[in-house]
Amino acid sequence: MATGSLNLTPVFTCGLYRSDSRALPPKLSNALASLRKIRPPIHIAAFHSADHLISFAHHVEQLLAHPVEIKEIDGHRLVHILGQVVLARNPVETIDLYLWWRASDAEPWALHPVISDRTPLLDFPRTTLWIDNLQSAFHREARRRVGVDQWADRWAKWAWSWIAFKVISRVDIRRLRAQIRGALDLDPVVLHLLHQRRQFASGAPWCIADYNLERTHRDATRLLEREAPALLSLYWGLRDHPDFDRSLEPKQALRQFARRLGVTPQQWTSIAESGHRGQRLYRAVCREFFAGTESTNALSYLKMVRLLRPKRLPAVEFWRQVLSLCGTCQNPAEGEYADALLEYQDTLRHIMRLVDARVAARKKPFEPAEVHAVLGWVADRQIARLTRSQRSAGWGYLVRRAEQYRQALRQPAKAALAWEPVLPAFETGSLRVIPLTTSAAIWEEAIQMRHCADRYIDRCARHDAALFSLQRHSGKRIATMAFVDNGNQWVPLELAGKANSEPVLEVRKAAGEIIERMQGVAVRAKTEATEDRHASTQND
Repeated sequence: MATGSLNLTPVFTCGLYRSDSRALPPKLSNALASLRKIRPPIHIAAFHSADHLISFAHHVEQLLAHPVEIKEIDGHRLVHILGQVVLARNPVETIDLYLWWRASDAEPWALHPVISDRTPLLDFPRTTLWIDNLQSAFHREARRRVGVDQWADRWAKWAWSWIAFKVISRVDIRRLRAQIRGALDLDPVVLHLLHQRRQFASGAPWCIADYNLERTHRDATRLLEREAPALLSLYWGLRDHPDFDRSLEPKQALRQFARRLGVTPQQWTSIAESGHRGQRLYRAVCREFFAGTESTNALSYLKMVRLLRPKRLPAVEFWRQVLSLCGTCQNPAEGEYADALLEYQDTLRHIMRLVDARVAARKKPFEPAEVHAVLGWVADRQIARLTRSQRSAGWGYLVRRAEQYRQALRQPAKAALAWEPVLPAFETGSLRVIPLTTSAAIWEEAIQMRHCADRYIDRCARHDAALFSLQRHSGKRIATMAFVDNGNQWVPLELAGKANSEPVLEVRKAAGEIIERMQGVAVRAKTEATEDRHASTQND
């Protein structure tokens, strides 16, 4: 038992152990009475006990009828759940977890404190583990009664199916969870903060450890939410970092951390004063590009700010265009985005200065299509540093050069490439799925959707890749999906909305149907003739 934990074993009765396996209630419910009429298969009939079956079914019935037992001891609120678990809210209002456990059959059952890093708290129980525990207890009773484990297990497996059908199947899990939440009487402020935090973090449901952490930092987090909401996400990601000074007020500690990372005061101001707009930007960037933990996402974000040096945080659209140069959430960059873009930092910073100047002059932002074209030109031509004349020529010059570059790539010989579709066009829900089967079609998709689909042209011509445009019936393009041939089957590589934004729900559903259909498509053999035709087309 951990130091400082309570001895709760005498306080509650374990629901996983019964001394009398055939104890019957004074009156049977209709569900229990019906169990007496059930006859087992002939091969286990000799080991059948209707009293044992009914007795345990009644035990489960009672646990489900009264799933929560509440007691108050020495400032601790103890919530015994389904006879298996105790959640203890201690005087500092964090939650401790105790489980009924024994090392061997020879030892008594006891409540032991356990580390609760992975135990879900909200909507407890979230899994069928509580059912599995009861089934295991039933098997143990059967073994004690029958004496031969093999036959006991066969009977218990059959009998349990009836308990599950007659008793457990009738459980209203939502009502059960609501009872448990009500019994715990959780801090509403902490629940609010966890809900806010969920918008920036993904993964498993909130655990007891998450609640405890948020409760410990509640006052500081609440203050930050009121005074600088744009910093909330960074605080959640960095407050447990070894270099984060928790002795300081949160805003000061974050500013100090950022300065050590190389973020200038001006850049920090652009983050801290961005308000809810900054929150939305961070949420979109993390969801669409940074697929790491809260901590790694926060670090990646600050490193990108350090790289771009903005006077004011740019719009989400600009971030999408920059970050998509080296990856998306479906196909992320290897390592840090800031490291992958480091060779282009001088060019990107110049473009960022042009964006800042336009915002400062209160002019209309640059057209996203222009930003996409310029950044594509920079990446394809590997323009790490613009010349002095290029920098002084202004934005219009960069757009013209980018368009000239694209037009050069779209020469007739290049645009003449065509291939057979892997799948025919089809409809799913409110969307049309259209295979892109020419280089011209892919070029148009890349321009309209402001992404780099054009980089797949050669691979599609070789039948190494396949692209689909997801459109509404009006012809409006919604998303693009890419598959690659891994040698054995077609596997999805990317699914991107406009400007590499995260696809909406109906697109993700449509993508699921595309994946299902592609699983039934055999990969195509790359014949020498195919390769020769492609090479000939390229050389014409």
